Amino acid sequence: MITSYPMAKVTQAGQISWVDRTLPEFGSHDVLIQVRASAVCGSDLHIFKGKHPSAPLPAAIGHELAGEILSVGADVTRLKVGDRVTVEPVLACGHCYYCRRGQYHLCEQISFQYRRGQGGFTPYFVVNEERAFRLPANLDYAEGALVEPLSVALHAVKKANLRLGQSCAIFGAGAIGLMALMLARRSAAANIFVSDVHTFRLQKA
Repeated sequence: MITSYPMAKVTQAGQISWVDRTLPEFGSHDVLIQVRASAVCGSDLHIFKGKHPSAPLPAAIGHELAGEILSVGADVTRLKVGDRVTVEPVLACGHCYYCRRGQYHLCEQISFQYRRGQGGFTPYFVVNEERAFRLPANLDYAEGALVEPLSVALHAVKKANLRLGQSCAIFGAGAIGLMALMLARRSAAANIFVSDVHTFRLQKA
């Protein structure tokens, strides 16, 4: 039975340590995931530098992840042991005005798993089944760990409401910007302009 395990944590600016973490309280709607892949987000770099305004050090890192479900709570109905899943790291109260309207991204008490001490660079991750999603059979775990940042780029492109033949500009060719570029191309945008201060990123674009 799993009781404790190592987890990567930024203990001070520029220093990452492996610390022992006790398995979070396992609720009846929770699933236990064995992490197979975890990506590095820009916010992880801010934490590493000690410059994240909402994650004072010491702080856990990693929230873009994918893995296999090892066990499920008694009331879990949508997922089962063995499912390959990715995770939405947002924590919302579920009761405020915005949550009741289905706009939980505006939750008055919104937080993220890493801000509550559970990072993705670890063997195990506990999450409510509402925040875990099955991976298609054609996606491997490394690709599955990129579903969360891809959803950010997809949301941006959908909000832009690109139409056939329109042009658009993308400011910043980091991971999200490059994903937005690929999605904008699939949206049949005519001319796509990308700006960045790094030559390497522009070459990738």
